[in-house]
Amino acid sequence: MAKLTDMEELASKIIDKNVQSYMREALTCYMTGAYRATIVLSYIALFDDILAKLDVLAKVNKKAKKIYDEVSKKRGNQEVFESDLINQLSSNNLLTSLDSTFLDILRQLRNKAAHPSGHKPSAEEARFIYFESINRFLSKEILSTTQLADEILASTVNKNLFPSTDITTIAKVVRKELENIHPDTYPYLISKLIEKVPSSDGIVSKNTSFFITGLTFDNNDERIVSVVRRMLIEKKSQDEDYFTMIIRSITSNPIVLETVDDVTFKRLKVIIQERISEVDSTLEHSRFSHPVSMFSSMCGVLNDEVISNNFETEFSSAIEKFLYSSYLLNNLSKSEYAKEKYIEILMSKAGSSDFEVANKFARTCYTIIDELDVILTDQNAFKLIVNLLRAASWNAFGAKDLRNAKFQSMPAIRDKARALDLNDKSEAKKIYKEVFGTDTDYENLMGKYVR
Repeated sequence: MAKLTDMEELASKIIDKNVQSYMREALTCYMTGAYRATIVLSYIALFDDILAKLDVLAKVNKKAKKIYDEVSKKRGNQEVFESDLINQLSSNNLLTSLDSTFLDILRQLRNKAAHPSGHKPSAEEARFIYFESINRFLSKEILSTTQLADEILASTVNKNLFPSTDITTIAKVVRKELENIHPDTYPYLISKLIEKVPSSDGIVSKNTSFFITGLTFDNNDERIVSVVRRMLIEKKSQDEDYFTMIIRSITSNPIVLETVDDVTFKRLKVIIQERISEVDSTLEHSRFSHPVSMFSSMCGVLNDEVISNNFETEFSSAIEKFLYSSYLLNNLSKSEYAKEKYIEILMSKAGSSDFEVANKFARTCYTIIDELDVILTDQNAFKLIVNLLRAASWNAFGAKDLRNAKFQSMPAIRDKARALDLNDKSEAKKIYKEVFGTDTDYENLMGKYVR
């Protein structure tokens, strides 16, 4: 049962300031022992608040409007309306059964308290009424309902529900649709949306996928994130129909992976590796269903340990396949682990003894030179140049062309390598020796191709 300090704190949570003032007066009555007055004032405040919220709901819900008009007419004629209001709200799913039961109990207690029935309200009764009135209704922005959720679900057949594929626009549409949805309805709405993802109707499938993606995007509301985590990430990670949707949700908000159990992580590894293997090379890397986009979203959001402990193999596979992704490179700086792993693989490609691999790197690296310049330190740049020199020593023609042109196609990286050679020769020689196995030809190659 609520204590006095709890009751005082509760009053501050009431949304409507006028109702808040009214309930503070009810609290004053309680503190003076006027428990009957506490119950009556709470009752009046509560039903006034319900009608005000019903008025808001009536603007977007036909059933709510019909109820509001009928009850308002009765109230205007000074007829008893409370019992009818409770019944109509309940029968139209605008109130949960528990809330309806509480309102009926309150109505009965108020009737006993307001009339000379011989019933003397106790402090416990008054505290119960005060606490539940605020906790269930007055502290909530709208009425609890699945009716509005059902209207959202019905709208997924509409071709123009999402007028754009841009994620920020999708998120705005979702937030607008959720304006009048009570948070208690999130589990119901999200579970029903998830059910519709594999729909044979392409429009419904697209809209529900967009809705879930927009729901989680840039959203730290644990009430939403936890439902998506539980109902989609964990529950559907063994269902192939949801693999792409799971990738999109992780990309939209990697926080959905927090607190995921070990079994789910193992399933996600399989999903991600399959996606890396099968993804079409023409798919834009920024698309939410692309592994590059997913790992880019993880960087800077999840702790490096989460990525390295759970997805090291998959992340390495993604880098191997999409090494020349500008989108990935632009996001690596947010994660030290991701950056180091990328650079490690980059060096192996640049200095590979496999001519095809080394030549592909030499022919393609110019496409990401600007992005590489951002993430490579002087040490990294020097090591990259040395790896290219090693590939050239093995007669990889692409690397030889870069070397013979003194790396003019990558001037910023060359200048960083020069800086290390000039300012920290011992470190430069150490790196050179790591790559070549010896530093005996260091001065010759540096003087000929780098300085």
